[in-house]
Amino acid sequence: MSAFSGSLNTLFRDPNMSVAATYCPLAGPEVSLRALFWEPEEAGAQILGVGQYLPAYLAEVRSSDVAEPREGDELVIDSVRYRVSKAERKADGLAWRLDLEKQE
Repeated sequence: MSAFSGSLNTLFRDPNMSVAATYCPLAGPEVSLRALFWEPEEAGAQILGVGQYLPAYLAEVRSSDVAEPREGDELVIDSVRYRVSKAERKADGLAWRLDLEKQE
């Protein structure tokens, strides 16, 4: 395990930084995991670059927990369902960034 991988695992285990969640793929079994999660007040107003804005809800999950997230899968946090609208593997390959839409 690399030093970066160990640091990432520590971050995901920290209850002050991560939340308990359930990943629900369209096909296959559900997975209980820990996720980093940002709500609209934290993510929605931040600018990534000129004219680019973050989506309202964001999450990161470890690639060791979710091998290949897909559009339409769901992430459940505190009984609230969020639909995956986009999944992008982080440059280090250790985690996925998920753009989420809250399901009403």
